[in-house]
Amino acid sequence: MVISATGCPRVALLVVDDRVRAGDRPDHGGDRAVAELAPYATVIHRRVVAEERHQVTEALADALEQDVDIILTVGGTGLRRCSVVPECTGEIVGLRLPGLETQILMKGLESTASAGLCRGIVGIAERGGSRVLVVNSAGSRGAVSDTVAVIGPVLPNILEQLAETSAEVVR
Repeated sequence: MVISATGCPRVALLVVDDRVRAGDRPDHGGDRAVAELAPYATVIHRRVVAEERHQVTEALADALEQDVDIILTVGGTGLRRCSVVPECTGEIVGLRLPGLETQILMKGLESTASAGLCRGIVGIAERGGSRVLVVNSAGSRGAVSDTVAVIGPVLPNILEQLAETSAEVVR
């Protein structure tokens, strides 16, 4: 586990939104993620990515090279043709965490039926000899809040387990 100078786990935040990237819309989802993560982790790398498969794949690969414990993606998880984040994430994740995916869904459904349209995944990716938690969140502020409300409290347990098993191969 990598810990920042502040003693918090480190996060790479990837916002996947063409309108934010073009400057046509403020990055409310990314701003919400930084604020909601603050009690649990420190965002040390933040990038806005176009909603294109090669751009998302490249951004995820770059994030894996960062010295982080967690990669959080915001946006690109819906039903539009350009919503490719789960597919790209699936290419790097060796171990899915369906329990956390379900908890995020259930938390979102407390507020809106639209939460059921999110295809985001949660899982573990390998980086050299270490392992990184990868979490996909839908792009709305509410979805980001729901995702962090589920993931945040269990981060210490997740990262402790990842540190203990970082030399093991995910099968």
